[in-house]
Amino acid sequence: MTVAIAPTGDIERIVAEEQARHPIPGVSIGIVAGDEELTAAFGVTNVDHPLPVDADTLFQIGSITKTFLGTLVMKLVEEGTLDLDDPVRRWVPELKLRDEDAATRVTLRHLLTHTAGWFGDHFADFGSNDDALAKYVASMAELEQQVPLGTQWAYNNAAFALAGRVVEVATGRPVEDAMRALLFVPLRLKRTFFFADEVITYRVAAGHNVFDGAPRVVRPWALPRASDCVGGIVSTVPDLLRYARFLMGDGTTADVMRYLSASTVDLMRSPLVQGPLGQHRGIAWSVEDVGGVRIIGHGGATFGQQAMLWIAPAKRFAIAMLTNSSEATQLQNAITRWSWDRYLGVRRPVVEPRPFTNEEAERVVGTYSNTSSELRIAFDEGLLILHQQPRESGWRKLMKEPPPIPKPVELAFSRPDRLLLLGGPVEGSQIELLSPEWVRFGSRLYRKESA
Repeated sequence: MTVAIAPTGDIERIVAEEQARHPIPGVSIGIVAGDEELTAAFGVTNVDHPLPVDADTLFQIGSITKTFLGTLVMKLVEEGTLDLDDPVRRWVPELKLRDEDAATRVTLRHLLTHTAGWFGDHFADFGSNDDALAKYVASMAELEQQVPLGTQWAYNNAAFALAGRVVEVATGRPVEDAMRALLFVPLRLKRTFFFADEVITYRVAAGHNVFDGAPRVVRPWALPRASDCVGGIVSTVPDLLRYARFLMGDGTTADVMRYLSASTVDLMRSPLVQGPLGQHRGIAWSVEDVGGVRIIGHGGATFGQQAMLWIAPAKRFAIAMLTNSSEATQLQNAITRWSWDRYLGVRRPVVEPRPFTNEEAERVVGTYSNTSSELRIAFDEGLLILHQQPRESGWRKLMKEPPPIPKPVELAFSRPDRLLLLGGPVEGSQIELLSPEWVRFGSRLYRKESA
């Protein structure tokens, strides 16, 4: 039995509370509960040229795009065009990576489950022509192989770009064209796009970074074309809810046309590999069992925009939220808690700080880094403090005015192998202590460089 759609009062209250705490100019939210559907919109599209956000306002959905790519790949697998377990070099024989073993053995399954092992936050602009993704894949030759192929889960944008290139080769068309013709059209996603010239005649949200507590419009507006299949989709809450209805079903579309088999949809929603913080990963999706309820989901972040999509197939429930602020994490968390409690009757266990000894603290003190960022954990006067230092490369280098460096945040242990952030825009996030050499934060791996 599904729970009836609630009035929007609770949503309005939560949004107002979080907008008072964090600068979030605009918000669009949609809920599916059984046969019922609700949408609600708040705020403005752009602080410089404000228009009211409505249900049909277009936002960038960021990495939720990866689930669309995963869905299309599984369609091509069912048709026999692709195989999850064949080496990627079958389709991209020119693939070069720093680790030749990884280049030889990597499969689509590795790519779509974030187990490729190389550094994944590789962002670069290779122009707006149809060869942008091919050029991007060629540039992957120097990416650090952080861990051996298939041995550790770490979020990997570059892996999904490579999967997109496989789609291009297999279909003989640019990945955007393939996704439009082979996915958007069959699923009747009529306001789901990639390019600025497609969205310019509609109401569109601009992204905002936050400086000294005030939102500021981010430029450029979109990711480079080479990242389209990684995080470039622009869509609306109603289209995301239509997509969610498909994914909570048996593989048929709203027109009762068979798009995927029920077994393939089930595979996508199944826990295939161990992911972060006790969660799992299916094909592109995070997979979590909470209070006996299977929930799949994905978030997205682009230039000053954040998005989320949660689906509980067995409960015929989904919630989508699109925002145009880089500091919407706490709003996402609050809406997630409320909606899971209201419609699913479940809650994640509360993560609490616990006392720690000086010995425990000294064990984690040090500098941890990867290609795009550095974490420094200090212990001073009984306090553990996290200092984050993004490097001016990749994501930040593409923005004319990247967001400010995060302020230091106090840490505490939540359990022997996890540290809990006690403040800041991502308060409640955790650092996983995987080994003496590696930690995982924000789903990325960092190697310990010094004590």
